[in-house]
Amino acid sequence: LCNSRDVVIPDSIQGKTVTAIGDRAFSLKDIRSVHLPKSLKRIGIGAFIYHGISSLKLPSSVTFVGSDAFLSGSSGSLTSLD
Repeated sequence: LCNSRDVVIPDSIQGKTVTAIGDRAFSLKDIRSVHLPKSLKRIGIGAFIYHGISSLKLPSSVTFVGSDAFLSGSSGSLTSLD
């Protein structure tokens, strides 16, 4: 769900748990911030390629991050949560 440059990915959509972000789902989007659900397990190939995210906290549930998932973004920080 996107509101301007701030993206909130909910824990569930229509009663189904969100566990993945598809390949190139947010590529070429000028995103400033993303809230990822604790249920997230997979971030697809190039999911956020050419983004504008300044910082991102990955939930500890994430077990796969596709190649180039965060390629050519702003020079922010990527943090993994325990």
